[in-house]
Amino acid sequence: MTGTSTTPRFARTSSLKQDPIARNGNFTRAAQELHIAQPALSKQMSRLEQILSSSANEAHRFGEHP
Repeated sequence: MTGTSTTPRFARTSSLKQDPIARNGNFTRAAQELHIAQPALSKQMSRLEQILSSSANEAHRFGEHP
C-alpha cells in the first residue's frame, strides 16, 4: 500500500472519536473531551454507523462474510 486510503475521510476521522466514547462511557463526556457539542458527536456517529452498515450490506450482497 502506498499510503493512500480508500476509506472516506469522514470515516477515518469519526473512527478516532470512538475511543473517547468507549473510555468515558457516554457521548456527553466524550464530546466535552473532544471539545465538540454532544449533538454533533451523535450525528457523526450516526453517519459512521450508516457508512459501516452500507459497507457490510454491500459485502454481503457480493457473497463476502466476516
